[in-house]
Amino acid sequence: MDFWKKQIKDGNRLFNSRQYTLSTQVYKKALKRACYLFRHWDSLSKSVDSLIVSHLSLCDSLLQEQKLELAGNTLLQGHRIIETLLNRYELEQENYTYLLKAKTQFTDSIASLMEQNPEINVCDCCYMRIFGYSKELNRLSSMN
Repeated sequence: MDFWKKQIKDGNRLFNSRQYTLSTQVYKKALKRACYLFRHWDSLSKSVDSLIVSHLSLCDSLLQEQKLELAGNTLLQGHRIIETLLNRYELEQENYTYLLKAKTQFTDSIASLMEQNPEINVCDCCYMRIFGYSKELNRLSSMN
């Protein structure tokens, strides 16, 4: 767990010094570590927080490298993981509420990424699963 935190700090240092290729490599390793450690944290919230931080940090670094599709896929991966956990913990109110907040964080990040980069294309099925409505409905409502 300390190693994961060190990787995130190292990635942040590289990111802040604009060494985006290196920060991306470190964040990828941190994400792998967070996934590996998921069951070993002492609480679900710490596990989920490590996944959120890892996914969002990696996404930011990929965006700086202009790797839009990879950045989007990173957010989609995080969203899918949280959805899976929501299904698993739906009967545990405290965990479920926390996971809903995490899902909202990923949903908002995906929406922001798509708004800032309209060339990013998310398939209709994924769009519907993430936002709860179709791209066509969104397009029609934005015309009004």
